[in-house]
Amino acid sequence: MKKSKLQKFIDVLALLSNRDIEILNLRYNKLKSLDSIGKMFNITKERARQILRRVEKTIKRELE
Repeated sequence: MKKSKLQKFIDVLALLSNRDIEILNLRYNKLKSLDSIGKMFNITKERARQILRRVEKTIKRELE
């Protein structure tokens, strides 16, 4: 039986770390800036951007 898109997305989230999910949530659900996310996690905004892009690539790759 074919999985629904929602189930596929849930499966992808299981591949991510808690920090990755939190960064994704802060950026797109709570609309936080990369700078503010970086400060929350004690990382640079560039590192926050890199993590976000890696997570986005993972999600895209797994959902194709």
